[in-house]
Amino acid sequence: MTNTTINLMNKLNTKHNGTFFKVSIKSKLPLKGCGYSDTVEKVVTMTVRKGIDYKAQKSVKEKVESGKVLTHNLPWGKWIEGFEGLFVEHNGNEYVRLYCSPNKSEAKYFLNGKEVKKEAIEWMVRPSYWKHGDKPDAITVRTENVEVL
Repeated sequence: MTNTTINLMNKLNTKHNGTFFKVSIKSKLPLKGCGYSDTVEKVVTMTVRKGIDYKAQKSVKEKVESGKVLTHNLPWGKWIEGFEGLFVEHNGNEYVRLYCSPNKSEAKYFLNGKEVKKEAIEWMVRPSYWKHGDKPDAITVRTENVEVL
């Protein structure tokens, strides 16, 4: 396990399973075309929970009943032994499984490290990135991109 994952595990161990807490999640946005020397990042601050049973959530039960979700199995990767339900290993990368809250999240955008408005970078980012469906019940994020606040 990487030091980043171990540090995140230590921080998450201070949080009780099922309680709400804030995290910051950083991601690089996919740019149109190739050859851009710019870096566009998004940092989202959101309220999450950890250590709950995915299939026990009311929203997931409703999706199973309506046929939207057919299985509760991990769709890719494998649980890290001793941390099942929380940490995933896939293709040499480590991820954390967090559960979204109904609270609104806050997104900030950065162009080459400088904060900018979304409108300033929209034209640079692949159009498919901006197409979103329903808010997910759970997210699985690379451990290096998560900071517990």
